[in-house]
Amino acid sequence: MKKPSALLVTISRYKKVTRVLRDLKADHDFPGIKLDVEPAADFDDVPRLMRTPDLDLIALDGHGRDYGESAYFGLHCEELFCPEYLRGSDGAGIVAPIIVLGFCCGGKDPFISALEGSLGRSNAAFLGSTKETGFRDAEDIYLPILRLLPELGSTPDPATAHARLATVAPGIGEAWRSVLLSRRNDPR
Repeated sequence: MKKPSALLVTISRYKKVTRVLRDLKADHDFPGIKLDVEPAADFDDVPRLMRTPDLDLIALDGHGRDYGESAYFGLHCEELFCPEYLRGSDGAGIVAPIIVLGFCCGGKDPFISALEGSLGRSNAAFLGSTKETGFRDAEDIYLPILRLLPELGSTPDPATAHARLATVAPGIGEAWRSVLLSRRNDPR
């Protein structure tokens, strides 16, 4: 039986985030899953990593900001977080059934809207925070999710994953929310 797989993505220049994610993997035993940490060389590599096929969970960590209806992935609002950014030139979209944004404001509507316009599947379970997060929060965020993943199995049903993430979210923090994302066309 195939183990569920998870990929934690960040930007290599976010050295503290990269270190914390790598420490999380090194310090904990996750026998029921295949876990990788991938620091992207730059912002242009993030969409490619987010679209990695055959993953059960994809998580993006680093920095996020929302400004009303716009969302940015980056420390100083460097990259607009939008469907065009995430889908890539081939338009493939994100295919993992579970998506986690582990940075500040990742659970707010501009980020959710961008993800829904970027899905390469009909739906996906999502988890993100509506408030600020700290890079040291990684263990609190990812441990319960990664421990849940073996129970969900390989190629988990997004609706089932969403229901289970909804029970995990309050334990991470009051600002964390689980949403069942549905693919839609980008209205821009």
